[in-house]
Amino acid sequence: GYGNFNTPFVEAFLHQNRKFEDNFGVYLKYISSENGVENTPLDNGYRNINLGAYYMHEARYFTWKVGGNVRQDKYNWYGLPDITFDTQTIASIAEAQSYGFYELEGELVFKDSYIDDAKASLSMFDDKFGSQEIRFALQPNFEFPLTRINRNLNNLNLNTKIEYLGGEFEQTYDSDDNISYSFLNVGH
Repeated sequence: GYGNFNTPFVEAFLHQNRKFEDNFGVYLKYISSENGVENTPLDNGYRNINLGAYYMHEARYFTWKVGGNVRQDKYNWYGLPDITFDTQTIASIAEAQSYGFYELEGELVFKDSYIDDAKASLSMFDDKFGSQEIRFALQPNFEFPLTRINRNLNNLNLNTKIEYLGGEFEQTYDSDDNISYSFLNVGH
């Protein structure tokens, strides 16, 4: 599609299923606008790109799936207060901000096993100003049959999760010191 302010838009999803065992797909979404706001001395365009893909295979005792996503966003902050700025001040303003998100993920689904399924993902976020964040998550789910003890008992399901999040900001708002953080969660 195409819209106001020179705004192209594309969205596509391709999917292929082969022999009932293999399955894969690709996803693309793109939208942008280039300087459609008039009477502002700063750039005011933006761009969003999102690309994803996956592959899945079904075997006799389990199914596995891997995938990845990439997202890039670029925005320009172009609003100025009602104050007169000289050309040098306007030229020194860094109005562009870029964000990136990258992710790899996988999943196993078992048939007739104590491990019902397991999911894992690794993702990263960054921006133009030196911020970054990394996240890792592992989520195995177990199912234990209790009918061997007593046939009137239901199965015991145990859903677990291990998650790590770490990152840093290049500087704080009021100084040039960086901020680093990390969190580890275990449970569900």
